[in-house]
Amino acid sequence: MPLRIHTAALCALALCLAGCAGDGPSAVDSDSWFARLQRDVFDQNCTTAGCHNPQAAAAGLILTEGQSFDSLVGVQPTNAAAIAAGLVRVEPFDIDTSFLLTKVTNPGPGQGSRMPQGAEPLSEDQISTIREWIEAGAPQFDTPPPGEATSTPTPTSVPDTATATAAPDTPTATAAPDTPTTTVAPTTETPVSTPTAGDSTPTEPMPTATPTTEPTVTLEQLQEQIFTPSCATQFCHSGEFPAGGLSLEDGDSFDQMVDVEPANFAAQQAGLLRVDPGDAENSFLLIKVVGPDSIELGSRMPFGEDPLPEEQIDMIRRWIESL
Repeated sequence: MPLRIHTAALCALALCLAGCAGDGPSAVDSDSWFARLQRDVFDQNCTTAGCHNPQAAAAGLILTEGQSFDSLVGVQPTNAAAIAAGLVRVEPFDIDTSFLLTKVTNPGPGQGSRMPQGAEPLSEDQISTIREWIEAGAPQFDTPPPGEATSTPTPTSVPDTATATAAPDTPTATAAPDTPTTTVAPTTETPVSTPTAGDSTPTEPMPTATPTTEPTVTLEQLQEQIFTPSCATQFCHSGEFPAGGLSLEDGDSFDQMVDVEPANFAAQQAGLLRVDPGDAENSFLLIKVVGPDSIELGSRMPFGEDPLPEEQIDMIRRWIESL
């Protein structure tokens, strides 16, 4: 049967572990089931730069020690497809509705990339540890007896204060700013005087100003100045498992963007394309670098880095409008 994960259960566990004095032992010192998950799985694979740490908080999920449990156990995910399927980040005792397990094994349509993003899949032992922990009730401090990880577990109740926040019902794509248009002031021609007797040189009319046009932006320029240095980097839009299923490496970018539907479920529902030729406002690429106004549309790109400068965003806009 399909493997899905409830984020709430896993989140609640992490917060308790790294809390203030009296909230329980640190994951470094504890040998509890969740402490080992923190130490052997989350710390090594999930909290790296640009991922599930307090600075980036990808998909609104923080998996650092002290926050991971309360961000997982009983908490609703931000992914619209997962919400529609009734999943929770971690649902104690139920691996089928736990989105955490789904994300590290085989996400369905609209549920995003397999995690860890852009890296090798978790080992079978790591996945089994997550599965057995959920089946045992997602305990926070209990240590399973050797060889009895799944036998008669003590249920762990989800804290009453962990309230899931529902994602907006209708994702609204951020309209890209209109392409700036150069306005040419009308030029008033000087009237031509009628030559009279004795006039030797008639007055010439003033020339009409020629509208200025913006320079053409080519894909080669975007590739060299934006995609290659800012997007097609390690663990992002490159390699065997590119983020969002989108490779922006030289030679891949055009075919993977132009007239292609995005992997993001909310963007699909809004009728966006990665690049809609001639329509910057309906192009998910521009929305992602300008900054989505809905969490359903994901984070601003480049992920975990400074935003692109305005001149580079304008280059992308003008390139799309020229297609």
